[in-house]
Amino acid sequence: MQLADEEKLTKIEVLEENETQAFVDDLKDRFIPEVVANQSLNLDAISGATKLTKAVTSSVEEAITEAGGDPKTFTEAAHVTETKLPDADVTADVVVIGSGASCQLSPLPRRAVRWLFWKKLVI
Repeated sequence: MQLADEEKLTKIEVLEENETQAFVDDLKDRFIPEVVANQSLNLDAISGATKLTKAVTSSVEEAITEAGGDPKTFTEAAHVTETKLPDADVTADVVVIGSGASCQLSPLPRRAVRWLFWKKLVI
């Protein structure tokens, strides 16, 4: 984690992980960039990976403290509630919102239908 002189987050890296790769990818591709872009740790957790998200948030808070910053600057920042997703026209027989254990264990055979997984739905 890099903290600029003016107490701005400039970079957050995951140095070691042992989690489901899809959640780690979502964390690296979406959650961490949103933290840096919004200068806030007050974001919604990744659906299905709440503990992973909270662990990263805690680690960033500790790193901020070690770097001489105040984590409250980032935990008390405005709550970010909306993630802009690109518009897309899609066709599917079954739509599963989320990709946690409940949808992974769905009784429908995966080969019988076209699946569409959305990690997060913004309405």
